[in-house]
Amino acid sequence: MRPTWLVASVLAVLLVSAAFAQWTETRKAFVGSPQERTIQVPFYMPYCAEPDFGWGMYYDHGRIPAVYRNAAYQRKCMVQMAAAGLNTLTIYGWWGEKNVDDVNLQMALAQETGLARRPVMILPCGDPRKLVPLLKVPAGFPEVVGYGPDEPANTPEAGKQVADSAAQWHEAGLRVVTAISADSAKGIGGPLDIWTIHVPKLGEVKPDGKHELWAYDCQQRGTNFVLHRYEAGLYSFSAHRRIGLKAMFWWAYFNDANSGVFLNDDGSIKWNALRVNDHALAGPDGPITTVGMKGINEGIDDFKILHEVERRGGNEAWLDKLCASVPLNFWDGTDMPKGPETSKYWWDACDVAKPQFDLDAIRSEACRLLHMPSPD
Repeated sequence: MRPTWLVASVLAVLLVSAAFAQWTETRKAFVGSPQERTIQVPFYMPYCAEPDFGWGMYYDHGRIPAVYRNAAYQRKCMVQMAAAGLNTLTIYGWWGEKNVDDVNLQMALAQETGLARRPVMILPCGDPRKLVPLLKVPAGFPEVVGYGPDEPANTPEAGKQVADSAAQWHEAGLRVVTAISADSAKGIGGPLDIWTIHVPKLGEVKPDGKHELWAYDCQQRGTNFVLHRYEAGLYSFSAHRRIGLKAMFWWAYFNDANSGVFLNDDGSIKWNALRVNDHALAGPDGPITTVGMKGINEGIDDFKILHEVERRGGNEAWLDKLCASVPLNFWDGTDMPKGPETSKYWWDACDVAKPQFDLDAIRSEACRLLHMPSPD
C-alpha cells in the first residue's frame, strides 16, 4: 500500500486558463503530519517566444592566446557563448581572399554549436567581391552581413571610405554594417544598411526607415552582473520597442591574446588576467566565464519575459510607461551618468555602476501580467 502523502502529492491540481497554464501547481503537502498545508509551487519561467533580436560578442579568433588557438578551442568558446543565451557573433578573417578557411571554419562552428541564429557580421581582410564567392556558408546559416570601415570619423575622407566599402559589399550581394557613432551615422552613414551605434549616445539616433539599428558597447568588461543584466535586458528591450533596435553587441569576448590562465612547463599555473574589456578569460581547459556574461544571460531572460508580455497583448500602457522611463543613452539610466568619465580610473564606474531600476521587481510584475507568480 502506497503512503497517503504520495497519493496526495500525485493528485495535484494544475490551474489552467483558456489560453495557457498559469505556472502554479496547488497541492497538499506533508499530509498526515502536523505540518500539513496547501502549497503553491511556481514554475519559474513562462513560455517565451523567440524575439526578433540578437545578442552577440565581438569575437576575434586572433585574440585567443596562441597556445589555445585551434578549432577545438574555438568550439568551446562558441559553446560557452551559446549557453549564455547569445545568438550571434562577429567572424574575423585575417588571410583575405587568398584563404578564407578561417572564416569558413568559424561559420561551421557557429552553426554546429547553435550560436548563429541571427544575422552574423563578417570582418575579413581583402576585397569582398573576391572573397564572398569563396565562402562556404552552411545550409540553414543566418544572413551573412559584411562589415565596413570600423568606427569612421564624420569627415569627407571617411565618408568616401564608407561609400566605397559599402559599394563593394553590395556588389558581392551582402548588406553592410559597421560600428559607428551617432554623429557619423547621420553625417556619412547613408551608404550603409545597418548602423551599429555606440550605446552612450544611442538616443541621438532616430529611426529613418532606411537603416536598421543595432548597438554595441566597448566600455565595459565582465565584472558587473547587474549592469550587464540591465543592458542585455530592460535597456535593450526598451530600445527595441521604442526605436526598433535589432541587436546588442559587446566588445569583446577576448580582447588581448596575452590575457589568460596558462600552464608553465612544470605544471604550475601562470595567472595573467589583464581584464581589459574581456567578457571571458582563456584557460587551459577552455574559456572561463565572467559574472558579466552571467548578467547578460539573466538580462536575456528579462528581455524575453518582457517580449512575451508584449506579444500576448493587453498590457501596452504598462510597457509604454516602463520603456519610456529608460534613457536610450545608456549611462543616463545608471547611478553614474558620466560613465567611465566619473573617475580617473576607467574601470571604476564600469565595475560598480548600477541601473536606476529594480530589475527583480520589474520581472516579477511582468510575470504577474503573464499570470505567473514571482519565484519569491
